[in-house]
Amino acid sequence: MTQKPSPERSKFAQKFADVYGSHPLPAVYRNFILSDSYLPYRKAVIHDLPTYGPTEVELRLAGSALLDRDQLFEDSDIQLDEADEYHPIAIVRHSPQFLAIDRTIAAAPVFLWHHETGAFERVFDTFELFIENLRTPEQLETERRATLNAIARIYQVCEPALARSQGQFDRGDLEAAKTEVDAALHGHNPIEYDGTNDFEAIGILCACYNLRGRILLAQGCLEPARAAFLEAMSCGGRPYWEAVVDAIFTSILLEDITVVFDLVGSIHAEDFPFHPSTIVRRNFTQDQIERVKRIGTFRDDQRAFVEEVLKWAVAAQP
Repeated sequence: MTQKPSPERSKFAQKFADVYGSHPLPAVYRNFILSDSYLPYRKAVIHDLPTYGPTEVELRLAGSALLDRDQLFEDSDIQLDEADEYHPIAIVRHSPQFLAIDRTIAAAPVFLWHHETGAFERVFDTFELFIENLRTPEQLETERRATLNAIARIYQVCEPALARSQGQFDRGDLEAAKTEVDAALHGHNPIEYDGTNDFEAIGILCACYNLRGRILLAQGCLEPARAAFLEAMSCGGRPYWEAVVDAIFTSILLEDITVVFDLVGSIHAEDFPFHPSTIVRRNFTQDQIERVKRIGTFRDDQRAFVEEVLKWAVAAQP
């Protein structure tokens, strides 16, 4: 039976009710449309879709093409009998591709249909997770302003503080160095270099986190040191490679390599712009390097990773 449209609903929601009133759809998606919760996202933006990378991708969650599933699939050369479980939910602007849910699953996982491959690729495990990753134009503008302010503060505060803290660290004044870098990082969160933001500024932030980690490492505080190295890794920029080595070796000293293995378990010396042994030699004592060489417990699937890292440790010794 066709669902009776409510006069309070938007036009798209009313048409949706007319077209899909008797169509089996997950409640989480049906309610999102019929309650007009979709309205702020009519012209939404999303990042990190497969094949698009960090590029901002514009979506249309209320395009007229979404009201004629069969025609959209036919125009996309999709065999209806082979894709019966999929239902379109968003059009990718300026592209023949679109997003669809699996209508047979209550959580409504979201898929991207690839025009070139003719296949649906899962991108979000639930429809709710998809919505959490959407940005309205207003949210996007707010985030952009916040990022610009953070970048400005990196140049104004973090860059000079990094130079002062590095000098104090080199002179062995660890407490002063830590106080300096902690003050610079106060109120900051890691900012990932996404290919579009300021590479130099992100690198400065990465270096600040990494220096914090080196100070903590020198003070014998391995857990917080590794946390700082991981924060540096999550930024990027030129210091990223140093942060990777520092995080790996500190994790081995902690006898807990799973977290870095999950992040960089396939890394090799050839991936670096310089041999990682130079970082090992500069940032770790010979005693620490010896301890790394005696690494004990690790999983079978981590063996190749450990063997690669041990080569760096051997190369770092005189």
